[in-house]
Amino acid sequence: MVACSECRIRNKPCSLEKNPKKPKCMACVRRRTPCVLTDSPTTRSTHKVQKRTGNGQGRGGNTLTQAPPINSVGDLCPRNPCGINKVIIAIDAGTAYMKSAFKVVESREKINPKFIETQIGYEWWEDQVTGELVYRQLWGKEVTIALDEGRINSDFVFRWLKPAIYTEGTRRAAQQRIEHQIDKLPQAIQFSASDELRPGDTRRLTFLDIFSDFMGHAWRYILRKIKGQYPELPWPDPSDVEAYRHFDPCEYTAVETVLPMPADSKPHHVELAIRAAVRAKIPRPQPVAEPAAAYAFDIQRRTDAHGPLDKSGCTIAVDVGGGSVDCQAYSSAQLSPLVVREEVEGADEWCGGNRVNETCRAIVRERCQPMMPRILDALRAHGRSMDENQFLNEIEALFENKKRWWSPGETLSLNIPGLPEIPVIGLRRNTLDLSAEDVTNAFDSSITPITCMIDKMIEKFHTRHPLSRDGSGARISEILLVGGGSSSPFLKAKLRNRYCRPKNEATPYPITVRETDKDGMGAATCISQGAVLLRMDSCFVTERVIRRGYCVKIDEESLPGDRKNPLVKVLRDPHDGYYSRIDVTSFLIRIGERIGHHHQAFGPEGCWRGLFLDEKTETGWVLEEQIFYSDDISEDGLWIDHPRHSSIHPCGMLKVYLTEDDCRFFETRTSPVREREYKYLEYQVQFEIRGIVMTYEIIIPRGGKFVKDGDGGYGINPIRKTAELDASGVFGLFNVDRPRTEI
Repeated sequence: MVACSECRIRNKPCSLEKNPKKPKCMACVRRRTPCVLTDSPTTRSTHKVQKRTGNGQGRGGNTLTQAPPINSVGDLCPRNPCGINKVIIAIDAGTAYMKSAFKVVESREKINPKFIETQIGYEWWEDQVTGELVYRQLWGKEVTIALDEGRINSDFVFRWLKPAIYTEGTRRAAQQRIEHQIDKLPQAIQFSASDELRPGDTRRLTFLDIFSDFMGHAWRYILRKIKGQYPELPWPDPSDVEAYRHFDPCEYTAVETVLPMPADSKPHHVELAIRAAVRAKIPRPQPVAEPAAAYAFDIQRRTDAHGPLDKSGCTIAVDVGGGSVDCQAYSSAQLSPLVVREEVEGADEWCGGNRVNETCRAIVRERCQPMMPRILDALRAHGRSMDENQFLNEIEALFENKKRWWSPGETLSLNIPGLPEIPVIGLRRNTLDLSAEDVTNAFDSSITPITCMIDKMIEKFHTRHPLSRDGSGARISEILLVGGGSSSPFLKAKLRNRYCRPKNEATPYPITVRETDKDGMGAATCISQGAVLLRMDSCFVTERVIRRGYCVKIDEESLPGDRKNPLVKVLRDPHDGYYSRIDVTSFLIRIGERIGHHHQAFGPEGCWRGLFLDEKTETGWVLEEQIFYSDDISEDGLWIDHPRHSSIHPCGMLKVYLTEDDCRFFETRTSPVREREYKYLEYQVQFEIRGIVMTYEIIIPRGGKFVKDGDGGYGINPIRKTAELDASGVFGLFNVDRPRTEI
C-alpha cells in the first residue's frame, strides 16, 4: 500500500494512497514535515540516537541530539516499543489561567499549548443514607459551569492562587483571602484531606493544599490530553479519569516537567512552588524564569520564520501577566550555536492585569457608593439578587474581558442587565460607562511600576556597559512584550511613546517595543512553550546571575580594638594560642555574581584544623564543616551569630570521619594552652556547580599539609568528602537539567 513514511510510522491514513502523484500528503503539510513516499513497511528506530532539527526542537538550525531517557529517580528507562520514550511538559500556573505545553521528543509535531482557568471550588451535599457530608472538588471550567448553574456559591471558589505563594508585603493579602475562604467551608471539609492526595490526614486545609490540588487536577488533565493525541503511549485510556488519579507516567516513559516562575523569585518561593508540585505528584519539577522562556520562544519562532538571526544588542523581555510583571535582560553571546547571556538579574512587580482590575473596582465603588442601595434594589427587581461585593465582582469580570481591547480616548461600556439610569454616576439603563480618564487611571496603576522597573533595568545595563561620549557602545535594542496582558493597545502605546523616541526619558537612543511573532501561537502561551524549549536545550543560557550567596565560617586574625567591637567575637584558639575573630563569613559564591553552566569556586586559603589526641574516640575524629547561605548578604568577615546578621542561615553540615590510620602522617603539635597535643591538618573547601546541582567538597592532603606541586597541591590520593546541596532557586532559574537533591 502506498503511503508516506510519516503516516506509516504513525499508522495513520495517508492522502497519497488515493493520489500518489501529489508532492505532499495533507498530514505532512499540516505538520510541516518532510514527506517521503514509500511502499514498504516502516518502523521508527528505537536503538539509534535520533537527531532533529527545526520545528521547535533545534535553535537556528542547530541539531538537538536525543539523550538516553531517564525516569524520575534518574535511572535509564527501557525503550518503549511505541517509539516514544520522552515527554517534556511545562506547567505555567498563572494568576488567572494555567497555561501548559507539552512535546513528545520523538515526534515532529509542534509544541502543544493548553489553557486552563486557575480556579478550584467545592460542591457538597448530605448523603441520604448516612447523613454525612459528601463533597467533591471542582476545578478549571467545571467551576464556571457550576457557578452558572447555581450549584455552588462564589464564596467557595478559590482564585488568584499564584500570588499566595509570594506572601511578602501587599501580596500577603492573597494568602489571607484564601485562608478566610477556608474558614467559611464546612468543618468536615476544613479538617479533611485535601482531595485524594493525603487520605486520612485530618489537619486543617491551607492555601498550599488548595494550590497543590489544583496543580494535581491540571497535571492529570494534561496527561490525558497527551494520551489522546498519542494513543501509542502505554498509558491508561484518556476517558478513564479514575485510572489517572494515582498514575505515574514515569514508570513507562521518561517525563520531565518545567515550572515557569517570576523572574525575581526568591529561593524560598521556588522551594514552596516545587513542594506544591511534588505533593501533586508531578515528577521532576524544574523551575525556569518566565521571561527566559518567553525569550527562547521568540528566538525560535523568528528563526523558524526568517532563518538564523543577526547578533544584535540586548533584549529586555517583559512578561505582563495577570498577577506579576517580570523583566529580564538578555543578549546573544554567539550565533552558531546560539548562546544567550543574562545581562541583568531579573526583577518583578505584582502590578499585572489584576491590579488594573482592582483599581477599576475601587473607582466604581467610590462612584456608586452613595447610590448602592438603589442600584441593588433595581437589580433585585430585575431578578438579579446580589450584595455589593457580588456586584463589584461582576464589574471586575466584565472589565477584565473588555480592557485589553480598549484604546486611549474611548469610553468603555459594561453591559449589566437591570442597572437603573443614574447619569450623575455614569449609569445608563443596563449599562455602566467608564470614562477614558477612569480607564487611564486604572491602567496607570499598572503601567507606572512597569516603566519604573524597565528604567531600572536599563540603568543597571548601562552601569555595566557605559556609553561613550559620542553615544557609541552596547545598547538595549528592543523591549519584547509577552504574556496575556501584552496585547493591550494602551500598554503598547504608552511604552512606545516612552522608549521609541530618539531621545527619551531612559536612553539617548530609541528602543524598539514589539510583541512576539503572532504566526501560530499567542503571547499568552509563549512562556509555557518556551519553557519546553529551554528544557530541550538546557545550555541555551550559559551565564547566570546568582541570587543566593553561600559561605563557610572561619576564624581570622584579630585586629587591635576587636575586644571592644560589639560586631565581632574574639577568643583564644585552644590549639595555637592566638587570639582570633571566630565564626566569621567567607563567601564561596556571592549574590550578583555571574557564572557559567559549570562553575568552580574555591574556599579561603590557609584553612587548618587541630584534632586533640585526648578527644579521639574509638573510631577516630570527626571534622565538621558547616555551610551557610544568605539571600541578602555577601560580605566576608561578618560574625555569623550576631543578631544583625539574622539573614545568614545554616543549610547543611559536611562531616569527615578520620580514623587513626588516616591521620598517621599528620604532624603532631603541642598547644601552648594547657600543653595538649593535637594532630595538625590543612584542608581546602570548594564548590562545583553543574546546572542546578551544587557539590560541596572538602579535600585533605594525606600528609596533612599541602605540597608545592602535584595534583593541585593536594598530593597523591587526598582524602575527599562531598555532598550535594539543593540549588534550585539560586540562579536566574536557568539550565535545569537534574532533579533536586538534598544534602
